[in-house]
Amino acid sequence: MSDPFMEIAAAIATTASGKATEAVLNFGRKASQALVTMVKERFGGEPMGRAALEAAVEDPEKNHGMLAQALALAATADPAFGDRLKAEYERGEPTIVAGPGSVVNSNSGTVHGSLFQVGRSWNGPDPSA
Repeated sequence: MSDPFMEIAAAIATTASGKATEAVLNFGRKASQALVTMVKERFGGEPMGRAALEAAVEDPEKNHGMLAQALALAATADPAFGDRLKAEYERGEPTIVAGPGSVVNSNSGTVHGSLFQVGRSWNGPDPSA
């Protein structure tokens, strides 16, 4: 099971850094901006939280782990904040719908190595044709 704070932190850092393409694809512009706003308000008076957020914004790939730790600590200290943060994140998760004859691929998280789709090969002729 993945750490929800790592996922949330990556989304916040990506959105706040202006590199929102990934965040928009993952869960929508409004939901991602709501997360950023919520965390900025929460960390407004907390130097450690602000520093983690600023570092994550500066380099999302490298520093979102620090933000995840700060979010986890804040959620432990204030469970209501943790619940609101997770609910806001879940509100923006995509819903994937496929119609007849459609193909949908969804991957959540970081892939180390290759990611394969089982089924029809998209790199060659359709063997059933």
